[in-house]
Amino acid sequence: MAKIRISIVTETYVPDVNGVANSLRQLLSALNSEQFCIQIIRTAPRSDWLPETEEVWCRGLTIPMYPDLQLGLPARRRVARAWQSFQPDLVYIATEGPLGNSALRQARKQGIPVISAFHTNFHRYSSYYGLGWIKTLTLAWLRRFHNRTAATLVPAGEIASALSSEGFRNVSVLPHGVDCQLFHPRRRSIALRQQWQVGAEPVLLYVGRIAAEKNIPLAIRSWQALRAQGNNARLIMVGDGPMRAELEREHPQIIFAGVQTGETLARYFASADAFIFPSQTETFGLVTLEAMASGLP
Repeated sequence: MAKIRISIVTETYVPDVNGVANSLRQLLSALNSEQFCIQIIRTAPRSDWLPETEEVWCRGLTIPMYPDLQLGLPARRRVARAWQSFQPDLVYIATEGPLGNSALRQARKQGIPVISAFHTNFHRYSSYYGLGWIKTLTLAWLRRFHNRTAATLVPAGEIASALSSEGFRNVSVLPHGVDCQLFHPRRRSIALRQQWQVGAEPVLLYVGRIAAEKNIPLAIRSWQALRAQGNNARLIMVGDGPMRAELEREHPQIIFAGVQTGETLARYFASADAFIFPSQTETFGLVTLEAMASGLP
């Protein structure tokens, strides 16, 4: 039986550290290599990365306020050449930027079926950057993009209902999950807690981008309110982003651990006592599952 050939188009993938890249890698790792042949068309990684499958690298542009992320530039000819040799049966577009749009246009021209994924509520970000006026335009773009594909996959039923109410068609749920062997309470580390200089006092943990759309000031106010009641709780913030430097200056009592991955990240989760994540812009929030798998309320 011939393998099903799937071309994945995305503006972010590992070694990038974000929910889209991680979810996509987990999805691809779950596909049976005896049944599926995968090609990835992506923005060129900006750190060392040895591809695990065929990858076609395209040019990207740094996103203002997000220097660690790229916006894929239009690459219709590059995509066409890649497909000429790969001959995909199906195209899966994971991001809706210019690169994804190039792939969508080329796939429609060639008559290749396309499925898209909705990972990020970009239309909700605008109000956090003083650009609330573009919310309607952004939502209209996203709706037009996804309605030109055969189906849109989302990580949860709540998102499916919300998008359907906004005029998105053919929305289906593709459940997400986490590695429960990696994220587990047994990863708890006394040595790490000693590094944090904590004993019996509770540790609150935040994991994610340190950026405006994550509603981080609420997390800090909540931690401060807890300390004002006499609880000597510590706050650990894992991640990086445009707000980090300013918050580090303003709150020297907070431990900013930077980006952590793999077993180190799992130890951070399991060594804390509670997870705080006040973001109101998530489509899913994979870190909440990682926290729960680690035993954190």
